[in-house]
Amino acid sequence: MKAAIYCRVSTDEQAREGYSIEAQKRNLTKYAIDNNFEIYDYYIDDGYSAKDLNRPKLQDLLNDVKDGKVNVVCVWALDRLTRDVVDMWTLINTFNRYDVEFYSMTDSTTTDTASGRLELNVKGIFAQYERERTGERVVEGMLERAKKGYYTANRVLGYDYDPITKEFTQNPEEAKTVRLIFELHCRGWGIYKIAKHLNSLGLKTKEGNQFANNSVSYKIRNGWYYCGKFMYKPKNKKAILLDAININNPILTEEEFMTAQKIRNANYSKTRKYGSEAFTFKRRLQCVCGKNFSTYSTWSLRKTGKVMMRYYKCRKSDEGRCENNKTARNDILEQEFADFLKDFANKEFIVLIERNNEMIFELKKDLENAEKDLEKEIGRRKRLQYLLLDEGINKEEFESLNFEITNSINQIEERMKNIKNNIEGLESLNAVEKEKELAVMLSHIWEELTQPEKRELIQRYVKRIIYSDHIEKVEFIL
Repeated sequence: MKAAIYCRVSTDEQAREGYSIEAQKRNLTKYAIDNNFEIYDYYIDDGYSAKDLNRPKLQDLLNDVKDGKVNVVCVWALDRLTRDVVDMWTLINTFNRYDVEFYSMTDSTTTDTASGRLELNVKGIFAQYERERTGERVVEGMLERAKKGYYTANRVLGYDYDPITKEFTQNPEEAKTVRLIFELHCRGWGIYKIAKHLNSLGLKTKEGNQFANNSVSYKIRNGWYYCGKFMYKPKNKKAILLDAININNPILTEEEFMTAQKIRNANYSKTRKYGSEAFTFKRRLQCVCGKNFSTYSTWSLRKTGKVMMRYYKCRKSDEGRCENNKTARNDILEQEFADFLKDFANKEFIVLIERNNEMIFELKKDLENAEKDLEKEIGRRKRLQYLLLDEGINKEEFESLNFEITNSINQIEERMKNIKNNIEGLESLNAVEKEKELAVMLSHIWEELTQPEKRELIQRYVKRIIYSDHIEKVEFIL
């Protein structure tokens, strides 16, 4: 069985005995060998806390779990993996879904028995309690710091932050961008227009990205730090406005910022939603750039009277970040989708499903045999490792035999990879035939459905519709 070794240490634990990365690696390596596991890889998050799952090596581990590259996940202690009960069960459920076993070495905890899962739950609750108490102390410290007038942030457009002095000083070039945003806003420019203009000038955010409408809106709405103040919101309490003693030479005066706020409030009105349910393809229509289409409605005067028209458009195009500025009208798109279904249903896909299934069955048998051969070779390598540890062979003999076994394993894995690719190819052909059957069914009933029924059908059977100025591709839910 291929084992993933996961190690984590946060900054405040670096010096503690047993918590160090090297100690975890050393103990877990011995643990894997003792349990006859082949170590697939080490996943090390150095300097990351367990407050959430947003850790680079943990995400790599989860991707390898989903790709079937590992069969076992080993950690030194449960709190190395997570200290949140919900996150813990998210991970455990993911492991179970992909038939991956979980072992916590010092806790002697596994997930293969009911008692093991109960024990894991109890330990997870205590780990979460410890994390929450630590969090409460951090929040209390942050509140005291805020009351003293220290604004806390690492990256703010317009300022450079000194982590030693904890002070913000103006960045001349970025400050020009900030002033431009507020000047354009005070001239009456909308958020989309400002973002598009900034991008056309080649200006960038603090992170070096193009401007999105929400980043522009946030600066206008919440950018108190541009006039030397900041808004602090304690947990479960009302937000308080404070003077920032660590912002030197603010970019705007308080009067300039308040003027922008008055203009924003005067222009603001709650968005009226004209029946979002009436958008047949909502959350299913995607631009070729990868961004989902936004929706908007407008009244149109027709001979029959005033009619509400509904449209889709790529949000990024409004911000100047996508060249596809085409709009799609809901009623026309419904007809386009009907035509797409008919064309797809009439295509000839010569797929012999029964013969394909026979070939898939034979390939899966070959795959099982290859897996058995691989298991034998891995067993040989484990026995060889123990011989070296017990000094039953010298290093030169070990390296020679290990080279032979490794070559054999690589050949078997390559064979397995080819078999899996052949299986996937045959299964994809079967999927095309199933998609055609679904398209035939939908095309027969589409014209007879009401708009709510069409929307329900799209949500049930369609995963994604890729659109430029026409339907490029439809991905079905099979």
